[in-house]
Parts: sequence; C-alpha cells; structure tokens
Amino acid sequence: MKANRSKNKARERESTDVSGKYLAKRNDEWYPAEILQKRTIDQNNSEYYVHYTSCDRRLDRWLSQDDVKFIPTSQGQEEPTTSATTTISAIIPDISNRKMTRTQKKRLDEINESLMETESESQELSALEEERKALTKVKYITEIQIGKHEIDTWYFSPYPDEYGKSSKLWICEYCLFYTRYAVSLHLHERDCEYNNPPGTEVYRSGAISIYEADGRLHKLYCQNLCLLAKLFLDHKTLFFDVEAFKFYVLCIVDMVGAHIVGFFSKEKDSPDCFNVACLLVLPPYQKHGYGRLLIAFSYELSKLEGIVAGPETPLSDLGLLAYRSYWSWVLLQEIYSSDDEVSITELSYRTSINESDILETLHWLNLIKYLKNSYCVCVTRETLLGVFKKLKPPRFFINTAAIRWYPYDNAM
Repeated sequence: MKANRSKNKARERESTDVSGKYLAKRNDEWYPAEILQKRTIDQNNSEYYVHYTSCDRRLDRWLSQDDVKFIPTSQGQEEPTTSATTTISAIIPDISNRKMTRTQKKRLDEINESLMETESESQELSALEEERKALTKVKYITEIQIGKHEIDTWYFSPYPDEYGKSSKLWICEYCLFYTRYAVSLHLHERDCEYNNPPGTEVYRSGAISIYEADGRLHKLYCQNLCLLAKLFLDHKTLFFDVEAFKFYVLCIVDMVGAHIVGFFSKEKDSPDCFNVACLLVLPPYQKHGYGRLLIAFSYELSKLEGIVAGPETPLSDLGLLAYRSYWSWVLLQEIYSSDDEVSITELSYRTSINESDILETLHWLNLIKYLKNSYCVCVTRETLLGVFKKLKPPRFFINTAAIRWYPYDNAM
C-alpha cells in the first residue's frame, strides 16, 4: 500500500508542469498562485518558485511539491482577451462614408500620428518592464544574516556569480562584506577594521548616529549597500554606478559599534531637486519610527542647502505611507503655529517640502480649498486638533544642533 502511494506521488511530481493555474499554501491557507520556476532538489523532490496572484512580489517564495496544488481547467476553454491598443475609431466617429475637408483630413492625420507615437512609447515601456520582471522574477537568496538578525528577503538582488544563486548570505554589518558561509564571516569579523560605516559621522544624538559615505570615495561599500537594499526594494535600479551619490547610513551605537538600521541615498547634484533617491529601513527596525527619522534628516539637509525638495518618485507603497506620515505631522504643526493665513508657498518655504507634495497631503487630510483662483488652507484650530489626534506622533526628533554637515559647495 505504501509502495503504491510512493509511486503515485512520484507520478504526480513528474506530471506537474509549471504552466497552468495553482493553489499555493501560505500561513496554512491556500491562495491562487502562478509558478515562475522549478528546481530539482533530489531524485524524488522538486521545489517551485511561487507568486501569489494579486499579492506583492515580496511574498514570492520557494515551496515544496506538497505545498502546491494544480487546478485543472476545462479543455478548450480560453481566457477572455482584451486589446490594450486604442484605435482611431474609438476617438472619432466613422467618417469613411462622407467627404472630409482638408482641415478635417489634416486633423485626422495628426490624431493618427499622435496615437501611433503614444502606442510606440507604451509598447517600449511595456517591453522594458517585462524585461525587468523576467530578470528579477526569481528570488534565489531567501534569507540573510547581518549582525544578530536573520532576515527573510523580499526580492531578487543581482549579487555576482555564485553568491546570487545562494539561498543564504552572511553579511558583515559594518563593511557589508558578504559570503555564503558562516565560518567565512567569522574569519572576516576577526580581521575587519571597521566597527561603523566608512565615511564621516554627520549626526550624533544619544545612541542615534548617521554616517555620510561618498559613492566615489567608498565605492565598494556603497555598491554593497545597494545590493543589500535591492533585497527589500522592488524597483531599485542603482547598483554599481554610485559615484554621483552620497549615502546617509543610520546606526544605533553601543559599546561594540555602530549597527546599521537603514539609509538613504542622495544625488550630489540633482537637477530635479530630489533630496532622496532611495530609502530603506531594514525589516527588523521597521515600524519603529526610523523611516520618519531618515526622512526628517533629508529635509534638514535641504534646509541647510536652502532648497525646496522632495523624494524621487514613484514611491513604493511603504515609502508613501512613511512620507505621508511625516508630511502630515510637519504641515499641521506649521499651520497650527501660524497666527494668520498661511499660503502653500509659505508652507513650502518654511518646511522645504515642495508644493505638489503639500497639496497632495492637504487633499489627503481634507484640509484645503480652492478659492479665488488659488489653493488655501481654511480650517479652525478645533479642526486641526481633531486631525492631530488621529496622527501618530514621531518617536524621534532631529536635534538640529547635533548636525555636522555642510552643503557640497562649502564642504572642505
């Protein structure tokens, strides 16, 4: 009987294909999923890399055969298809049976040409996105060990050679040296010269420290930082061309050293006035206020530079939540402390937050009106207090007296 069951299981494994519809297990429940890749573990066992339908790719993972179920579909049944291409007939009525003037014909040709250009651009963007997904769809590194933390990864990261195909990496929390073996990391830590990130400490308040690493002077460290970040950020594209950026690494300091919590990168010369190119807080430290602390520090640097700035867009879902939380708190404080009417331009000048982000935040808070051809904030103090009560206050505040940083033009 047992032999028959084993044979049936073996046939099941052999017959399972990666195409088709599946259910995959997550937290002891079954969810619709698709299989992106299959790998053989031994003669009788395989693993499948699963993407849960309608879920973020950070939940993608390798599962055993027993955690995947194939859903049979009716033969000959086809999925309904839709066309993404917009045609000229969808925009203007059929004019084939009537005469056109020269002006109408010229306008028709312009519309048609414009549609063709739009369609071409859309196809090019779609092709690039599909190429990116194809290159990054399978996450081989499923966990890392950095310091005392063992962390499950979220996304693919292009670590070189055999490191990128390893299921686990061990990473030095100070210099970000990485290896496939725990013993190799122990040997490295014995000789590692660092107990903090390379570069200059530009902020220290209590146990909170921020180091500035230059992508040109500390190239290897910054490249390793980008590879680490890609494990937790889906659309990050900067990996090796780091010379044009500076990296601000947030640490918690104790008697042993400065332990990395997160970082943000910033272009040395941003023509679009972006004060953050990429921001990450490592998963063990998320939801503790460190993201808002990094955002607040980026705006303090903008104030020292005398510019109005904002983050590079589009923001991730988690990034948008962090920024909205920061923007809401800062803007409400400024409005509440103002005795007279305050304009959007004035708010932007005081906070270094660009006007489009202010408008979006105040719309989200339902605190803005359009009067006399301009936006204005029209609220009572009671209304502001009511909104304040719904917001989560920051856990950390920047001590501006503890900042040791100067704009690049004035840096020594």
